[in-house]
Amino acid sequence: MPDLIQEPIKFSGNQKAVAVFSSSEDAAAEIQDKLNLAPYNAIILVFGSADNIEEKIVPRLTQLCRRGIASAAADAKAVILDGGTNAGVAMLVGAGVASRNTKVSLIGVAPKGKVSFPGLQDVPANATPLEPNHSHFVLVDGNEWGNETPTLFNLADVLMQPPKKEVDAAQSANGSQTSWLSRSKKESGTNSQPAKEKKIPALAILIGGGAVTKDEVVQAVRRRIPMIVVKGSGGLAEDVTDAYDKKDVLPDDPDLAEIIADGDIHLHSLDDLVEGMNRLILRELATDKVLQQAWQTFATYDLNAGNQQSWFRHLQMWILCVGLIGTALAISDQVLQTYHVYDDSRVTVLAKTFKYLLILIPIGLTALVAASNRFKQGSKWMLLRAGAESIKREIYKYRVKGYYKEVDTTAQETRTDEEMKRQEQVTPEQELTHKVEDVTRRVMRTEVNSTSLKQYTGGVYPPNYGQPPSDDGFSVLTPDKYVEVRLDEQIKYFQGKTPKLQKQYFRLHCGVLIAAAVGTFLSAAGWPVWIALTTAIVAAFTTYLGYMQVENTLTKYNQAATDLENVKGWWNALSSSEQAMTKNIQLLVDHTEEVLQTELDGWVQQMKDALETLRKEQEKDKGKDNASEGANVPPPPPPPGGEGGAAGEGAAPVADNGEPNVQAGMNENDAAKAAAEAAPAQATDAAAPNVTNQAAGENSAPPSNVENDDSPADKNDDDETENKGGSDGDVKEDKPE
Repeated sequence: MPDLIQEPIKFSGNQKAVAVFSSSEDAAAEIQDKLNLAPYNAIILVFGSADNIEEKIVPRLTQLCRRGIASAAADAKAVILDGGTNAGVAMLVGAGVASRNTKVSLIGVAPKGKVSFPGLQDVPANATPLEPNHSHFVLVDGNEWGNETPTLFNLADVLMQPPKKEVDAAQSANGSQTSWLSRSKKESGTNSQPAKEKKIPALAILIGGGAVTKDEVVQAVRRRIPMIVVKGSGGLAEDVTDAYDKKDVLPDDPDLAEIIADGDIHLHSLDDLVEGMNRLILRELATDKVLQQAWQTFATYDLNAGNQQSWFRHLQMWILCVGLIGTALAISDQVLQTYHVYDDSRVTVLAKTFKYLLILIPIGLTALVAASNRFKQGSKWMLLRAGAESIKREIYKYRVKGYYKEVDTTAQETRTDEEMKRQEQVTPEQELTHKVEDVTRRVMRTEVNSTSLKQYTGGVYPPNYGQPPSDDGFSVLTPDKYVEVRLDEQIKYFQGKTPKLQKQYFRLHCGVLIAAAVGTFLSAAGWPVWIALTTAIVAAFTTYLGYMQVENTLTKYNQAATDLENVKGWWNALSSSEQAMTKNIQLLVDHTEEVLQTELDGWVQQMKDALETLRKEQEKDKGKDNASEGANVPPPPPPPGGEGGAAGEGAAPVADNGEPNVQAGMNENDAAKAAAEAAPAQATDAAAPNVTNQAAGENSAPPSNVENDDSPADKNDDDETENKGGSDGDVKEDKPE
C-alpha cells in the first residue's frame, strides 16, 4: 500500500489548504493523522446539491450557511465535512465559514478525477474546482461522484472516536465524583460500570441533493447520525420532507423508506428564522445549554441529597447507639450498687467513671437529638432527592422527540384561543426551563433554603454514575432508546434492590426476635434487670425499621417493577406501525413516568406517616416521670447472704429501714436510663422530614435509581440497604435511569 501523500494547495488571495491524497485502501485513522486537525468537540456533515440550486433561494441559503451552520460550528467547535467543490452547497458553506472569520476546520472530500486545483498538472475534463475557503481536502482515487462516499464515512467514524487522553480524563473524573458522593460500587442489580467512552457527537445536514446525496443520507441514517433536512431547498430534501409529513405510509422507494423509518430527522424550513437553525444544530450536537443547565441543577441537588442522607443516617445511628450504651451503663451501675461493689475502695476509679459517664451520656444524647431536630437532614435529604428526580423526569421527557409539543396540544378543546396561541409559541427549550424553574422554586421555599448547596464540579454531563454507558444524556431519544435507557434501567434497579431489601428485612427482624428471646432467658435465669437492655435493643431495631421503611420500600419496589414490566409488555405487543404513532409514544413515556412517580409519592407519604407517629411517641416519652421510669426497672436478684437484696421480683429498691429507696433508683443512672429508652423515638423524630404535600408529591420525581437516595442514579449504598431516598425521585438513591 503506497504511503499517503500530503501536499499544500495554494489558492489565489494567499489562501492555503492541506490536501491528503488517498486510495480506497487507506485507513481512515492514517488520513486523520495526516490532516493534523485542531482540537474539536463535534462533527457536522453537510450533504447537498453540487449545482442546480434555484437562484431565488440562494440568498436564504447563504444566510443559513453563514448565520446558521457556520455560526453553530464555531460555537460548538465542530469540524465540517462536505463535498469540497466550488459549486452548490459546498461553495455556500465555504463562503459562510470564511465570513465568520473563525478557525473552523472545513474538510472537503471528493474524487480526485472530478476536481481541479492550482498546481494540478493533468486537469480532468469537466472538472470542478475546489472551494478555496476549505482548510483541508481528502482527494480519493476515483473518476465518478460517489467514489468518495466510503472514505467520507470511514473518516467520520474515526473522527467520532474520542482521543485517548479524553477517555482517561473521563474515567478519572468519574472516579472522583463517585468517591465524594459515597456511591457504592455494588450497584443495585448490576455490577459497577466503567466511565462511559462517549463518542464525539455528529450531525448531518441535508440541503437539496440528488442520487449521490441519497446514498450519503442512507449511510448517515445507518450510523444513527441525527439529520436536519432543510425544507424548501429542493431536490432530495423535498422528497424527504414530503415523505416525512406522510410517515405513517412509507414511500415505495426503499432508500427513502429507510430514511423515514430509521432516521432521526428534524425539519427546518427556509422560511424559518436562521437563529432557529443555529439552536437546532447546537441542541443536536449535545451542546444544548438549556439541557446542560438542567443536568447541572440535577447533579447539584443529587450531590447534596447524598450528603444530607449520609449525615442523617450517621446521626440516627449515633443516637441509637448512645441510647443503648446509656441504658447498659445505667443497669450496670444499678447492679454494682446492689452488690455493694462500690464499697470496695479498689474500684473507686470505676465508680467515678460510671458517675461521669452517666452524666455525660444524657447530655450528649440531648445534643445529638437537638442537632437532628435543628438541622433536619432527613427532611432536606428527601426534598433535594425529590427535586433532583423531578428534574430528571423532565429531562427525559424533553429528550423524547416531540413529547412536550405533543403534550401541549392534547387538550386543545379545553383551552382558550389565547392560551393555545401562547402555548404554540413555547419551544421545548422554554418548556424545560419552565419545568426546572418550578421545581427549584418549590424546593427553595422549604428548609433547604437554609443550606449551602455544594455545586457539582465534575465537569461531565450528565454525571457518569447512574447513567447507562449507552446514553450520552443529551441526544434525542427514540422510543426504543427510551425503553432501553429509562424503562429497562428502572426495572433492573427495582429488581436488583428487592433481594437486598429482603435480606435486610430478614436480618433486622431476626435481631428483634433474638433480643426478645435473650430477654426471656435472662428473666427465667433470675436476671430480670437486664430485660430493660434487651427491650431497648428491640426498640432500636424497630425504630431503625421505621425510619428506613424497609418493608414498605420492598413492597413498593415489587409493585413498581411489576407495573413497569406491564408497560414494557404493552409496548412490545404493539405492531411496528403502532409503535411509530406519536400518541403511543406519548403513552409510553406517560405510563413509565407515572409508575415511577406513583412509587415515589407512596413512599414519601408512608415515610411522613411513620415519622409523625414516632414524633408523637417521643412526646409521650418526654412526659414520663423520671421516678416512675426508675421504679419500673426490675431489681437484680439478691446477693449471696441476703445483703441489700430486693424485696421481691419487680419491687423497687429498699433502704435499710424497709422504705422504698427512690433516691437509689433516681439519680444520674435513672436519668441516663430514661434518656436511653427514649433514644429510639428521638432518633426517628429527628429524622422526621418536614415535607409538604406539594414538595413530596408534586415535586417528587419518578423512582429513578433512588432507594433511600439509592436510586440508580444516586445509589448511596452505605449499608446493605440504602435509605429509601425516593425512587426516581425524592428520597431514594438514584436508580440507574
